[in-house]
Amino acid sequence: MNIYDFINSRDVRSYAQKIGYQFSAPEAAYLVHQSDGKTLQEKMQAWQEIIDTMPDCPIEKRNWLQAAESFHSMLSDYMDLQRRKLHTFCSGEGYVYSYSVSEHIYDDRMSWCERNFVFSDYEACADYCKKELVGEETEEASKDRAEKIMIHKYRANPDGDDPFANLTAGCLSLSGEWDVLYIDLNYIDEDSADDSDLDSMFEGMCFDFPIPFRRGDIVTMDGGNTPFVFSYSTTWDSEKMLERGFHSYDCPWGKSWAQFDRHRNELLRSGDSTDMHVFGTYACQGKLYQDDDLTIPTDLEYYTGELSGYNRQVKAVSMYEKGEIGYELLVNSCFSIRMEEMAKEIRADCALPYRREIMEELGVISANSET
Repeated sequence: MNIYDFINSRDVRSYAQKIGYQFSAPEAAYLVHQSDGKTLQEKMQAWQEIIDTMPDCPIEKRNWLQAAESFHSMLSDYMDLQRRKLHTFCSGEGYVYSYSVSEHIYDDRMSWCERNFVFSDYEACADYCKKELVGEETEEASKDRAEKIMIHKYRANPDGDDPFANLTAGCLSLSGEWDVLYIDLNYIDEDSADDSDLDSMFEGMCFDFPIPFRRGDIVTMDGGNTPFVFSYSTTWDSEKMLERGFHSYDCPWGKSWAQFDRHRNELLRSGDSTDMHVFGTYACQGKLYQDDDLTIPTDLEYYTGELSGYNRQVKAVSMYEKGEIGYELLVNSCFSIRMEEMAKEIRADCALPYRREIMEELGVISANSET
């Protein structure tokens, strides 16, 4: 098994291979869990290979993770739970099922479209869904096949005073080829508390994965749509921070680097996956926001698209973070970009109700303007 194939980011994948990073069994299992392009069956095979080929280790108790003498044993129990979850989802009395599909709507964008059908059992729901989506399969029809299917399970007769309490029993995510991607069940009784804890074991982990990014790099956190000026990862220590673009005088906490390291070490010792994220700056509706984005560092990639509109400010922020320009040029360039983009919006709004010809004659817009 090539564990690198399970890293979502091509840039992080390439970097990890380049430096020859050797993942521990828990790190490898976590990357498999986070992999977006793999089916549950592919993940199960990878987890089994981790058990068979990688050294075992104990797991210490964390805030959201129980201690275990053997990670292999914990991972094996987790795999058994996934099998039981699939059986539980597809069976049981007192439930109804429905489904929704991820379809192209416009501009090649995908959107979840719910089907307003209800079925008394899983088999009936799945059969109807397959018949609708596949039918008489042709080459042309296969192009329009849904990329993902979501089957929902609901309680037919909710208990309690609140009719909506515990209504949703879970959901099953499937690929367009009907392969299981993941199963989500709602644990509502005390007898399933242990299963709930085991099912969330990966959410209780926190690692310092190797990533290639430096302070000021323009990256993307959503598949290439939004440029984001990377600052640092919360799992970095002071040595890595100073190596990747920070200086002894600009600890981001405004405290000492020693305090920074103590906090970072505590995150790795007892933190969960939400503590493993990145800081940076992005543009939204014309404004700049510095944020601690909950994107897992191994999901980041270098941004390769064009910086247009308000996003042009991102380049100035990047150069400032790298120390290539000062705050004066940063502020003035961002102000200039905002005024220019706001003027375009105002001009477009004013010209919208009128014929283009009269707007050109008045000189409000030029003949070669795209507005």
